[in-house]
Amino acid sequence: MNITDLKLFHGTTSDNWNPNCNMGYLYVTTHIEHAKYHAKDRVESEMSEGIASDMVLIMLNNECLSEFKLLPDNDVDESNGYETWQESLKEIGTLILVGDTRKLKYHSKILKLTPSSDLAP
Repeated sequence: MNITDLKLFHGTTSDNWNPNCNMGYLYVTTHIEHAKYHAKDRVESEMSEGIASDMVLIMLNNECLSEFKLLPDNDVDESNGYETWQESLKEIGTLILVGDTRKLKYHSKILKLTPSSDLAP
């Protein structure tokens, strides 16, 4: 498994996490074990560095597999973003929201989206 198996939206390149990204991270992969590894690593990193992150969410084909609540979201920005996340989820069904997840209020809508049929089970 290598970094080319992952796709990253709303952030930087897939090998360069940006803790200052105020829109949150959308980290997408069809390899759920790799996704769990990256989520665990990110949670531990943010907790040790004190970065203000509120949640990591792992999903596979619209099923929420893991959820880690960290710090409360103090400053929710309601401007744009939802449509882009929605389009991304239509293409690939597995995701991790990491960092400053400003769009957490759309959680229930995101879970209802249907991913592409060519995803690995």
